[in-house]
Amino acid sequence: MHDIEAFEVLVPGSSVTSTSELTGGYTYRQFEIAIFALGIVQILLSLTVFVVHVSFFAQLKIKKQFDIGRTQKWSDLEWNWQFVSNYIYFSLADRDFWWYVIHLAICIIGWAVTPAVYCLLLFEVALRSQSLVNVLNAVRLNMKQLILTGVLMSFAVLFFVVLYFVYKHHAYYSIGKEGQPLRSCESMWRCVQSYMYFTLRSEGMPEGGNYLNMPIYIDFPRSIIDVTYTFIVPIVLMEIVFGVILDSFAELRKEREEKELLIQTRCFICDIEKQRFDMRANENITFVGHTKHDHNMWNYVFFLIYLFSKDYTKFTGTEHYIFNLACKEDTSFFPCLRSRTLEESDLRRRRRNKLQGDQKKDKAEMKKHKKQKTGEQDDKEQESNFRV
Repeated sequence: MHDIEAFEVLVPGSSVTSTSELTGGYTYRQFEIAIFALGIVQILLSLTVFVVHVSFFAQLKIKKQFDIGRTQKWSDLEWNWQFVSNYIYFSLADRDFWWYVIHLAICIIGWAVTPAVYCLLLFEVALRSQSLVNVLNAVRLNMKQLILTGVLMSFAVLFFVVLYFVYKHHAYYSIGKEGQPLRSCESMWRCVQSYMYFTLRSEGMPEGGNYLNMPIYIDFPRSIIDVTYTFIVPIVLMEIVFGVILDSFAELRKEREEKELLIQTRCFICDIEKQRFDMRANENITFVGHTKHDHNMWNYVFFLIYLFSKDYTKFTGTEHYIFNLACKEDTSFFPCLRSRTLEESDLRRRRRNKLQGDQKKDKAEMKKHKKQKTGEQDDKEQESNFRV
């Protein structure tokens, strides 16, 4: 194993001698070749994904935007200027299209300009993790509230800055060059900059984290202003922002957990609860087997794809009926609250109960008949004894 020291990342405008050696006998030239080769591989992979998306997935989304009949084929459309312009417009309106364009552009810039931009590709993890997506949605869905809260915070900061600048501009300092104290409120704009920068970082202290080393003179008016500012801006308004984001994130997480629980406890096709299947496990009926074999949702998807790809004139009666309902977005052909295995189990149970009931009834009639016959025999014996 060789120890490799960190080396300077090449950026535009700077250069490093390719023959410079690193610890372990490595040179910058070797790293340049490795980064160059990996960059080409990254570009080819990104380009492949982009081409697949444009030629297949994006085309499916664009087809939905056009008013095309179910029996009409995509190749039968007339490629005029209006059609081409709408096609380009719908392509540019696709969010995934721009994501893959940006991804490919980052790969090209990292290969041709500087590999430092490759770190931007790490943000793709945020789109692959549902938890991180919920974090981003917690901010996006509450953007209006956050913006309004930020405006209110700006007004509050401006109000206190005016107080500081008018009445106590000589009492506030910040760190200048060589660690020397520097007045923070020599002008209105500098006062705004200082307070927006220091107070939000140091929870309300105008001098930032170095306030203990400043020549601060604290009197009663300044104490009132500082305490009021600290309570309103860093404590109340900032906590409102954090509270909005956390509450939204909690709601999104709760919705996701409810959806996952619904998927795990109910059949997607018939909407029957898992408990009804697991109660009949002794009959080899389980919820897992039901969702994998009887009501596999992907089988329904494949069947609909089969119908829309099949020639309309070759439909059977059942296929024609389901195709017409699917064109109207009518899902009444789904077996809602119905399951063949449960219905067959109920039918067997009813037959078994009926058979048991008939057997009990026959036994009761036999006992009754036997009792009547025994009673008749007793009557005959009593009558014969009476005659004797």
